[in-house]
Amino acid sequence: MVEDLDGNEICWIFEYSDGWKRKTPLANYPQDRYESFRAALDAHVAAIDASAGVQTDELFWMGKGLPRWV
Repeated sequence: MVEDLDGNEICWIFEYSDGWKRKTPLANYPQDRYESFRAALDAHVAAIDASAGVQTDELFWMGKGLPRWV
């Protein structure tokens, strides 16, 4: 589980036999495939930043507004 600086859950990242996959708290299935944990995290952070705070079932995080990274 990955949390922001306020302790809000933003995603889960799992290692599978075919690579790393990420999922959001509401999604029941892993999304995409990545070569590393860092690549999966970077993709998720970029997707959240690009969302302008709009959440969906596939891109959801706990807390209000955008997660606090720094």
